[in-house]
Amino acid sequence: MPDISHVFGTDLVLQSNGGVSDLATVSSISQVAQRLYRRLLTNPGAYSYHPDYGGGLGTFVGSPVSAGQIQAVVLQQCRLESDVATDPAPSVAVTSNGVGMTVVMVEFTDATSGVPQTLQIPLN
Repeated sequence: MPDISHVFGTDLVLQSNGGVSDLATVSSISQVAQRLYRRLLTNPGAYSYHPDYGGGLGTFVGSPVSAGQIQAVVLQQCRLESDVATDPAPSVAVTSNGVGMTVVMVEFTDATSGVPQTLQIPLN
């Protein structure tokens, strides 16, 4: 079943269908990537109805954290997202360009379709 399409940190998008505008929807592979992206960037406690939800990667910006700490948070959150396959296990790479830009690259497999995905999250 499709969800409303929403990339974390951006506006909702309208789509036109026969002259009628409605909210854009997303399903399948893009839906999993949007859910994981939202989970990783949402701060824990931001949702009062689900206080444990979120990895809070944005809170690491400007803080002295190691690549290992970021990897641990991402892998923990991947295990909590039911649409991310556990076999093969997701992999996480954290790179820095030396001028304040850190990029988190998450490679995972969609649990339903079995299609491998890559999600790139810039932290600056």
